Amino acid sequence: MITTKKTAQGFTLFEIMIAVAILGGLIALFYPMITRYQKRAAISTANLTLGQIQQAINMFKTDTGQYPASLQDLIRKPSDQKIAAKWVSEYADEKLIDKPEMEYRRTPGAKHPYELTFTIEGVDEPLSVWK
Repeated sequence: MITTKKTAQGFTLFEIMIAVAILGGLIALFYPMITRYQKRAAISTANLTLGQIQQAINMFKTDTGQYPASLQDLIRKPSDQKIAAKWVSEYADEKLIDKPEMEYRRTPGAKHPYELTFTIEGVDEPLSVWK
């Protein structure tokens, strides 16, 4: 009679630990690279957003003769009747300006007529349209 040895199928604990260690090493190797790319993408997106809003602000100024008091003036008719009479239409999409990371303020008498910045987590200084 021929006897066959039956072996258990599956992985041993040691093989699983080796696989987990290899995966952990790969993650540790590539994680910094992935976060750098994410930061670059966030900066590029913020710069594009700032550029679009800057264009909307400039169109508002061209149409009304002055800069908006707030970014909300770009999406709804201002309450000031003098400005509202010259207001053409929405200058920007609400989704574009409704970002808590963005800050707009007029700065009369300063080097620039307004300041528009975008703060990104992990970046030391806020991005500005006046770089």
